[in-house]
Amino acid sequence: MAVNNTTTNFNKVGFVNRGLVYKFKLTETGGVSTGLYDVKIYSSDTFGSTLLLYEALSIDPAANSRIYTDTLPFFYTDDDETAELHIRFVNHDVTNNSTFTIAITSEQFA
Repeated sequence: MAVNNTTTNFNKVGFVNRGLVYKFKLTETGGVSTGLYDVKIYSSDTFGSTLLLYEALSIDPAANSRIYTDTLPFFYTDDDETAELHIRFVNHDVTNNSTFTIAITSEQFA
């Protein structure tokens, strides 16, 4: 859940410690956002600025049928070694809450 006008950090369990992400897809599955949002992926659950691995800023939820897709590959490393995906979601919509589903295609490295 992305509460209106807030920043939310969460850790998706069951991901990988090291891998190459080929496709990142974010689909709005609840609510109807009217404001922009940002999504950022970090290498640790401390979410420090030096740990930023990926970011997409000012995503327009109304574009592309409420689906954001990026196929620019990036290397993911979980510095915590907990096999979690560390995500920060910034909802700039001052009125509406939304729910999103994340789908990632990646190749795991040992």
